[in-house]
Amino acid sequence: MHGDEPLGFLLWHKYQFWVRKRANGTPLAYVRGYQDWHGRRFVVNKDVLIPRDETETLLKHVLESSEQRAVSSILDLGTGSGCLAIELQRAIPGAEVLGLDISKSALKVANQNAQILLPSNPPTFRHSNLLGIISSDSHFDLIVANLPYVPADLEVMKEVRQEPHGAIFSGHDGLDHYRRLVQELDTKKITFEHLWIEFLPTQKDAIKDVFKDYRITFKADVAGNEFFALITAVDTHLQR
Repeated sequence: MHGDEPLGFLLWHKYQFWVRKRANGTPLAYVRGYQDWHGRRFVVNKDVLIPRDETETLLKHVLESSEQRAVSSILDLGTGSGCLAIELQRAIPGAEVLGLDISKSALKVANQNAQILLPSNPPTFRHSNLLGIISSDSHFDLIVANLPYVPADLEVMKEVRQEPHGAIFSGHDGLDHYRRLVQELDTKKITFEHLWIEFLPTQKDAIKDVFKDYRITFKADVAGNEFFALITAVDTHLQR
């Protein structure tokens, strides 16, 4: 872009440093310090999962399903960089959006993104192990749970291995976090209208079993692969 300009000494060494990091498998988003996602530029670092295209499709499904109904309370489980919570708050400004994460370092990144991208109406971010801080008998119009879902023994690219392990892997079949979620929803009697989750297409049958007491509608990504599910209550006592 600037072929007529000389490359300065400091910029040259910075470039060499970036190249070495990429050669060692550091994701490009970590080298740059940001990831463009859903038309916004989100700060990212080694403490947060890099926002994916699949999750942007999940957001599209969530927003489409929310168009014809009132949504005043939203819970984003495993908020990470805060991308889903921030974009949901932007799209539904009248809602109270709460993002939870077990990583305090990730929450610092989420708050930083909120201050940059939505300073006048940021979501609330709090530290919590799944539903740990949520009171029993709570109700949410919408829960988005983009939790870790990769099996522990699944081989992944070396770039992915440099992202937070706890934000990616979840037990031998990848569904330990979702099993805990179902258990905590039941134990704490937390109700909801819609619960959206993301997973691997190969886990579809297992997801049916984990959420066997709920109604499940599967949704596909742009390539037609079923990465997402809308969970709703079968029994009226599970809703308000």
